[in-house]
Amino acid sequence: MTKQIVCTGCGGVHPRPRKDGTIPELKLKLDGTPAVPKGWLARGNDLLCGACRGAGWRMRAVSFPTVPRGEFDANEWRKQLREAWRQAALIGTKTERLLYTRDAVVDGKPGPMPKVSDTEVRESLPGYCPSGAATQIKQAVTTRYAKRRRAILIDHSDTVSVYRDPSPFVVRGSVVKIVEGGDGRIYADFPWVTGERIQLELLGGRDFRAQHEAVKRVLSGDSRLGCVAVVPQMARGGGEGIRVGYRRTGRAMNDVYRPMVRVVLEEPRARRADRGGVARLVTGGRPLLALLGDRLPSKGFVWNGDHLRRVLVRRERDQSALREDRKAVTGASRQACSGRMTRVSEKSDRRVDSAIKLIAAQVADKCRRCGIGRVCLEDKDRSFHGTFPWTKLRASLENALHDVDFVVCDGDEKQ
Repeated sequence: MTKQIVCTGCGGVHPRPRKDGTIPELKLKLDGTPAVPKGWLARGNDLLCGACRGAGWRMRAVSFPTVPRGEFDANEWRKQLREAWRQAALIGTKTERLLYTRDAVVDGKPGPMPKVSDTEVRESLPGYCPSGAATQIKQAVTTRYAKRRRAILIDHSDTVSVYRDPSPFVVRGSVVKIVEGGDGRIYADFPWVTGERIQLELLGGRDFRAQHEAVKRVLSGDSRLGCVAVVPQMARGGGEGIRVGYRRTGRAMNDVYRPMVRVVLEEPRARRADRGGVARLVTGGRPLLALLGDRLPSKGFVWNGDHLRRVLVRRERDQSALREDRKAVTGASRQACSGRMTRVSEKSDRRVDSAIKLIAAQVADKCRRCGIGRVCLEDKDRSFHGTFPWTKLRASLENALHDVDFVVCDGDEKQ
């Protein structure tokens, strides 16, 4: 009988021997085969430990607008969404309250982590709730509570959360199926609050091409499905959507939400050998930066830089006002105005530096995700703002893109 399982990546074993040399008992499935340990990944004949899994795989979430497949009653669909989001809020609140009432402090420290069964959570709901949804929401709430136990029980710097309606209705991936219709459309099939399975179409059109390609990799087996959530997204500016009423600051409110399907995937990380794409990083007045390339979406990725523009404009306005004030005063008051101008400049410089570094990090992340191995910076157009530090932008990009071939170009010519 197998006493330990071995990682095919690094050779690590589970369970590890104790200090006295004995090996803990290995958990088995109902058929007698070894169970996959928590955090490990079984893929074909390969079995990866948590470290190898984290090094070779990454989590990714993609969201889509959605409607039920085929013909449906809009009013009935709204009622089902309200019920699903209400149940998610009840499950979260019930789970956290049960964890808190069963938790205890032992010798000034949090005791053993309390447990809540799926049956207890589902029995507390007035309507039907799929077991896959109750389990997934309960696990997420338990993980969040475990991180805040000390703050709640000992430090008293946090309190038990109350999950408000609407809350995302999350279903674990083991009960979800990704289905491709005969017309090429993609559907998410999972149990619903009506007691039956529902198929939600993943919409989005041309602008969601990259997201659809990511979900299609689940069908081919290149990616793994984590979970699926029906998320209430706030509908800005009103319009058609689901109106959910609740009380806020003593007044009855009716906010409008649109349902979105969020699919969490686990996909292989892009390796160095796979990064053969070429991209152009173009500067301009509006937007500030645009990342274009053969492996990127048709519109590329854009950074408008509105926050940077507001910081620069505010600095010029404040410095102009301080210069006028300094002209009207003398002595100590004049020195105070000069010191304040220095502090205003330093503060705005720090904000600009942090914003530029954040943009550079985001550019580097997009290049890694899309397999870009060469980036050409075309910064000839510098009409964004008169006092914008273009040298800092170039230096930050060069530092963030240290693992790709980064060059500065002027049109088709390399500087």
